[in-house]
Parts: sequence; structure tokens; C-alpha cells
Amino acid sequence: MNWEYKIIEVRAKAKGFFSVSADLQAFEVYLNDMGRAGWELVHCQFPVLAGFQRGSGKAVFKRAK
Repeated sequence: MNWEYKIIEVRAKAKGFFSVSADLQAFEVYLNDMGRAGWELVHCQFPVLAGFQRGSGKAVFKRAK
């Protein structure tokens, strides 16, 4: 089977030393939209943040061609 892939950037920011803020509700809506379009999430990597840093992770999707 042939696959096509899509890689997106997921942004997050630290809100101190013990919590990280990401818009999880918006991310969940995005994941559901991608699923309805036939994309399957196969990998998601978030950055390790400390202090008040910002960073981005990656989410990898695939679907049959």
C-alpha cells in the first residue's frame, strides 16, 4: 500500500517551571478534522520546556494514496 504523509508544527510554551500551555482543545478539534479527512496520527513529539520558553513539536499523519 502507498502512503502520503503530512507533518505539522505544534506550538507550546512553558508557564513557569512546572506547567506547559498548549491549546489542547483546538488541537483536539484539528485532530478530529484530520481524521474525518482520512488522515491518521502516527507520531506526536512535544518539546521539553522549562522556565518561560516557547517551543514547537511535530505531529505526523499518514493516509493511503
